[in-house]
Amino acid sequence: MKLKKYLMLFLMLFIALMVACKEESPDDEVPPTEADPIEAVHQTDVDGDEVSPYVIVQSILNENKDLIYSLTYISIFPKPFYEYGNKVDIVGRYYDYYQVDYVTDSGSYDKYFHQYDYLDSQERSYGQNFMPEYNFKEQLKTLKVLVRYRFTRDDIETSKEIKFQEDILKFDSTKFNENNIGNHQVELISNRVESEEFYRYKIKIDLDDNILMGHFDIQTWVEINNEVYPFIGFYHYRPNHGDIKTESDIEVSDVYKITKIYYQIRYYSNEGKVEDYYYQG
Repeated sequence: MKLKKYLMLFLMLFIALMVACKEESPDDEVPPTEADPIEAVHQTDVDGDEVSPYVIVQSILNENKDLIYSLTYISIFPKPFYEYGNKVDIVGRYYDYYQVDYVTDSGSYDKYFHQYDYLDSQERSYGQNFMPEYNFKEQLKTLKVLVRYRFTRDDIETSKEIKFQEDILKFDSTKFNENNIGNHQVELISNRVESEEFYRYKIKIDLDDNILMGHFDIQTWVEINNEVYPFIGFYHYRPNHGDIKTESDIEVSDVYKITKIYYQIRYYSNEGKVEDYYYQG
């Protein structure tokens, strides 16, 4: 009887402990079901060097000549982190929340938001293709990004958020009269497997190694049957991400063949200086 009594007592204590742990678990946070539109403007010097987010905007033609968009959010906690030229020791880095708002040329608005759970909040590098395929029936005009995160510095935990707006670059044929790529290098890598009904493409962009601060907005367009369409873009891309090379193949139906590609690389310095580079090939 005593053994049974002790077992019952042990079980009660175990259950109470599990309930207490569950109540304190970060996984119990109720994810939001709605989000307000982001209020932001374009910024060159974003207050939040502890994280470095950007958005990839990719679009390809389907067989009906509609642009099918794919949107991907990527962010890193840079390591090491420097402030005013001095190395800063930051630990306990966690993502809490990110949101991307997007607006089309006609003003149609939509958004995606993500509440991090206990596991993915600890990832130093995080990426999510939150919109794999979507037909807006028109082109995108604007992106707005909001990121909330935490870190510990000098044993003090700090919660911060950054937000910014990026306008999608639009094709202007008058800017491509001559190539002016500066110290950047660009390449379109193409491949075709005879048994497949599509072409495979990759983008490679080697950025100017002398640029260490600020950010880039980069847009490419492709010419198909004498018409120009947006292809792939990188918005609020910071130099600490390194050179660009798309990891997976961009598959384009063999109904279409890319005959020319255009690159616009726009650089924003932290002081507000804007430089544009153009290349066609």
